[in-house]
Amino acid sequence: MMKRSTTTLKFTVYFWLLVDSTTAKQRSSKIREELDNGPLRKNANTIIDHRHRFQLSCADNEHLFELKLTTDIYGFETSWSLEQRSNGKWTEILFGPKDVNAPYGKSESVKEMKCLPDGHKYRFTIKDRFSDGFCCDFGEGKYSFSLDGVEQYNSEEKGKTFTDSEKHVFELDQTADISPASTDVDRAPSNYRFGDLNIRNDQLGIDISSGLSARLLASTGKFVDFVEGSISNLAFHDALDAAQVVPLPDGGWAYVSNSERSSGRGGVYALYFDSDGNVVDYKALLTGLSRACGNGVTPWNTVVSCEEISGGQCYQMDPDPSGENHLKPVMTKLGGPDGGSWESVAVENSNP
Repeated sequence: MMKRSTTTLKFTVYFWLLVDSTTAKQRSSKIREELDNGPLRKNANTIIDHRHRFQLSCADNEHLFELKLTTDIYGFETSWSLEQRSNGKWTEILFGPKDVNAPYGKSESVKEMKCLPDGHKYRFTIKDRFSDGFCCDFGEGKYSFSLDGVEQYNSEEKGKTFTDSEKHVFELDQTADISPASTDVDRAPSNYRFGDLNIRNDQLGIDISSGLSARLLASTGKFVDFVEGSISNLAFHDALDAAQVVPLPDGGWAYVSNSERSSGRGGVYALYFDSDGNVVDYKALLTGLSRACGNGVTPWNTVVSCEEISGGQCYQMDPDPSGENHLKPVMTKLGGPDGGSWESVAVENSNP
């Protein structure tokens, strides 16, 4: 893989949206009573001002992480965590509230700071217990965080916040220049309606349905950015046609897409994701095809792709990098000895 010569700071945002999220009107009267009159009331309008930590000094190989959070009137619904990835595992290093028996109160303000060592990936996650976010129907909930004093994200600039949860992933390196991060994900209301394209993403130039979000993963003719900072050796293919999503044993998945170019210039390519949804690899599974139109997934998670030309054939390939037949595509018997013009492939597996 070619290494980037620019910044090594990577930043990704993910959204989890519930189709039928519970609204505040459906909350139990008991919870409301506790909020107004019960034990939760003692935290109302509390401001946690960690002034003794403002002079926190980090080592040369560390970056200062600072979180500012204000809940809505249902502060007890809000929780968050900061995790560090080491040796392939996520470990929680900071979280709130500090005590599950002492949740945040009404419109509570919180500030947290921590020095983060270089050479690790970090994941900040914020959640809402009732899956309706914390802005702006029941108070002005908001949050932001910065690295070395440079703001990386501010929910006030994005309008209505997440519903169920929101995640930010970033990586720190000793040589990285900390600069304001941008998000390529479009926010949308939580109620998904198929075909109702009423959300306009001006940055991507597309319309999407309510309840969905979109981000740019790759562009034709451009090298693919990987989460750890490198880029692909191969530019992303053109003439995109059929595609399949294939699960992988490590919890990630492969997006397998055809290139329907003619005269032996087409093929099948795979974009790889880890279990957190980060793009980690891109490669060709099969090249030299002509008009590679449709493809299909088999019950054993291989992909069969066919040519839509006279005398075209169908080929099977394994997208799993750990599989013994990975990058060893074979021509199947589906095309027959004389071949044919094939549109797509489907497998019926009810009676194997």
